[in-house]
Amino acid sequence: MKRDDETDDFNLLDYVEIPSTNYPFSPDKETYRAFEYEITGLTGFKEYAIKVVMIGNDQSNVPKIRNFRGIALAV
Repeated sequence: MKRDDETDDFNLLDYVEIPSTNYPFSPDKETYRAFEYEITGLTGFKEYAIKVVMIGNDQSNVPKIRNFRGIALAV
């Protein structure tokens, strides 16, 4: 995330891990669940990037993303 007053190159900034507010379980490969993330105490920003890291227990059954949506609000 790049704050309004930062002049550094955006690609050189570190990522900030944001904890999930829920961890839904999918009982099968066809059922998708929505994850939600929230962080408080942020200052205003003008740019942000999302890095998705997926993990699983079985290499033959990899996690998938469908209908990805990112909304960033500084309120």
